[in-house]
Amino acid sequence: MKTPLCSVCLKSDFLCSGCSQKLLKGELTESIIDVSRTLFRLGEEIPSLKSATIHEIIPTSDSIVILTEEGDGAKVVGKNGKIVKLLAKKTGKSIRIIEKSPKFEEIVKSLVFPVKLLGVNTLFSKDGEKKKIMISQKDKGRIPFNEVSFRTVVKKLTNQEAVLHFE
Repeated sequence: MKTPLCSVCLKSDFLCSGCSQKLLKGELTESIIDVSRTLFRLGEEIPSLKSATIHEIIPTSDSIVILTEEGDGAKVVGKNGKIVKLLAKKTGKSIRIIEKSPKFEEIVKSLVFPVKLLGVNTLFSKDGEKKKIMISQKDKGRIPFNEVSFRTVVKKLTNQEAVLHFE
């Protein structure tokens, strides 16, 4: 299994100098370390999880987003959602699995699921480019993130600014 944490640190309770530096720089957090180690331990019981690649783990105030390699999402979810349920119970947060995609809209669709995405517009201003994510007003309360968490996750996953717009 590949995670943001190196294989040595996954197996031990201590961090190597490289991962310690990442922790000091803010590239790793305690939450990322805990989720990575939990997934590694679960991989010992669930063989399909061993071949999964996890590119990024993004903890927010209300959830944890796990970015996997394209095609590895089902491995991390587990049969009948077993792995996600165990992670949610351990962390006390909802878990969102997103597969890596070069398409901005695919990532956003995965983030707002089960809410239907009405569209994505590009806004140009002197401050730069932003993506306007359009969602039906009736679905406002169904998005699994608050707006600040949503913007943070989209920025980390796509390196683009985004705003939610309800029609």
